[in-house]
Amino acid sequence: MSAESNIILVTNDNNVTQILKPKLVLLREIDTILTTTYSDAVKALRENVPDTILLYCAEEQEECLNLIKTLKTDELTKNTTILLIVKDYDQDFMLSAYDENITDYLTLKADDAEILMRTIWGLRKNTLVNTVRKQRNLLEQLNIINKETGFYSNNFCEKVFENEFKILKDNDAEGILMIVSPSEEGKTKINPTLLADAIRNYTRNSDVIVHGPLNKFYILLPKTHLQGAFCVWDKIKKAAGDDNSIICGVTNVEDKTFAELKDDLLNALIEAESTKNDLVIVDNSEENSSGDWLDKINSTQKNFKLFKQAFNKKLDKVITPVFFQIQKLYEEKLFKTQIEQSSNSTVSSFLLKKLGSESELKITYPGFSKINIDIIHQGLDSPENKRISLDLTELDETRLTKILEDFIQEFKTTSYK
Repeated sequence: MSAESNIILVTNDNNVTQILKPKLVLLREIDTILTTTYSDAVKALRENVPDTILLYCAEEQEECLNLIKTLKTDELTKNTTILLIVKDYDQDFMLSAYDENITDYLTLKADDAEILMRTIWGLRKNTLVNTVRKQRNLLEQLNIINKETGFYSNNFCEKVFENEFKILKDNDAEGILMIVSPSEEGKTKINPTLLADAIRNYTRNSDVIVHGPLNKFYILLPKTHLQGAFCVWDKIKKAAGDDNSIICGVTNVEDKTFAELKDDLLNALIEAESTKNDLVIVDNSEENSSGDWLDKINSTQKNFKLFKQAFNKKLDKVITPVFFQIQKLYEEKLFKTQIEQSSNSTVSSFLLKKLGSESELKITYPGFSKINIDIIHQGLDSPENKRISLDLTELDETRLTKILEDFIQEFKTTSYK
């Protein structure tokens, strides 16, 4: 076996060697082709690891699959290109061969040009794989890539993502940035390697992953909408297992820096812990119209969850504080009037009671982008009851304060006659 051989043909049929070698004469002069049988293949390939393996299979399908499996689990040959050559196409066998990670296939009946081009492609791919492996080893030595998980290390987190954000912007492409982390309860239970494997198995090669501090993982999903992020999260969560509590924050990559998005995502994790939601979407609703949201995503149960989270933020940041402020402002101004107010995710109520009359303003959330504000007056000569429907994005402190003050004024016009 020549030390310079870089193509090895594995076949039990001597005639195949006579058929294939003449078809490969246009390869480079330095390319040499040697032949071995199935029984001697493993030994021959270990002694002289080639750039490409041409593996011919006729009737010995099971033996062929076992050989491929052996070669792909051997440290010396696992990255070597395997071009499978078959006498006749068999779909089930071919699918099984691809499952074992062959590079490509062709039939013995293929014309000379196809056989030559596919072999050249196998040689080029092997060169590319070796180059990438050398570069990756260097990145690991420089601690740019985490050796344990294979993801980028936290030290280069900002540099990596700012570069990726620039690529997205240059290509006018959208993207989603996620953060996946063990919950407080799960920190002592979940195996970081298990979580890393779950992330690796359910993300694409084009996705960019950084192994952050405290086993937090940042995941950039290029050319992906929220719906795609929901799908990825579901798969990661299932792979991690029910006994491993993990949480997630999600945000669109817009015109923000990674530092800004990082703060948003870390706050999302805090909210996930406090609200016991495993997934929290960073709410940019105040910067975008509700119509824009509905254009970007479809109406599904998961989108209801998105809007529900947005409503809960309105409840905490707008409804509850405004109700409290208006109560304090008017409780001494409204003579002999009792003011009661309460706020929760089911119904928020602002109630005015006076002898002979009662008025209530109720805020309810029927789902998705709308909220309803019902104004109900009871008593003689009371104003007409009405409903105000608003998009979530339309409800802010100024709007709600104005609605409450108008409601109080209507109450005063009848009850203080």
